Amino acid sequence: MPLRISAYTFPNGTVSPTGVAKHEIEMLFALKNLGHNVEILAGHDQFASDGKVTTGSPLRSLPASRIPVPARILHNVWRSFSLPVADRWCDNPDWIYTSLEQFIPSNKHPVASTIHCIHWLEPSLPWFRERQTAKLRSKFRHRFAKIATRSDKILTVSEFLKNRITHHFKVAQDRLFVVGNGAEQEYFNLGDQRSSEKFPFDQNAPYLINIAGLDHKKGADLLLRFSDELQARRSPMKLHILGAMRGEKRFIESARQRENIRLHEYLPKNLLLPFLASATALVMFSRYETFGIPAVEAMAAGVPVVASEYGALPEVIADGGRIVKPSTPQGFADEVEDLLTNTIAREHTISLGRKRATEFTWQSCASRLERALQS
Repeated sequence: MPLRISAYTFPNGTVSPTGVAKHEIEMLFALKNLGHNVEILAGHDQFASDGKVTTGSPLRSLPASRIPVPARILHNVWRSFSLPVADRWCDNPDWIYTSLEQFIPSNKHPVASTIHCIHWLEPSLPWFRERQTAKLRSKFRHRFAKIATRSDKILTVSEFLKNRITHHFKVAQDRLFVVGNGAEQEYFNLGDQRSSEKFPFDQNAPYLINIAGLDHKKGADLLLRFSDELQARRSPMKLHILGAMRGEKRFIESARQRENIRLHEYLPKNLLLPFLASATALVMFSRYETFGIPAVEAMAAGVPVVASEYGALPEVIADGGRIVKPSTPQGFADEVEDLLTNTIAREHTISLGRKRATEFTWQSCASRLERALQS
């Protein structure tokens, strides 16, 4: 039986989506494709003059209800006073759902909220005592405690994160559901094309791709030492970092001084796909990762993945890529050199990766969410 779902969203953040915004968009349309009735709920500053949500947002095609308060103010009031209740602007839904890390007060309807990351609560991480992390902890601890204790169901993206939420917030396991993340069909189509045409990457000008901001959490320190290791080995490999400019200044400046690194902004999908297609591998150096969408996208596209051993990366990639243990610059260099020179091993890794990626379509994520809401 179709569910009536009021989905609280932040459309302004979906115009050039990555990470959480991508999850937000894909889950709503996948729910709609499953036959459920989805209506957007958003603050009034998230709407254009024509009554639809923000111009340029993929969510404009969905019906929407406007809350007459700007989103940022609404979030602060919700956190501080648990008012106004969202029921006032919902059309009698079965569920109020949000893919955002946002507490939503409701008196009449059950609420399902999503948690994507809680790295700022982890004392074992190297940056736990840094000033910026302390600010995040102060900002988010109360909000996440409310989400964890007052939402009827809590959704998350990996077993790794589910276990960490249980540890920090003492949430009962029967209120926590893993829905995961996925890759869009275009990545699987690229994998099919690569498989049928067998077009090779250029071994005379090989390159690697890393899709992440240059910061501590994404392993920027390990990435830079890996760059130095490639230089020491006189490797022809270049490392292209997409989204680098959203990182920390110290890492960006250090990366600019290395001859084998190229820095880019995030690329839109139409430019990313052909660039990804000819890469030797996607490399991920993250020291904390609750899922790793780029890994699934690369595996779907038939591009080998070489990743660190931290967080949810071993869980998500499993045998579909190369997990570097221990995660050292030398270990990463050994793996990418093997992929460059060993054709049989490369093709085997690609085959396993494509098989693994089929477990992470957005439709399968929405099906897991559907089961959670109907259970």
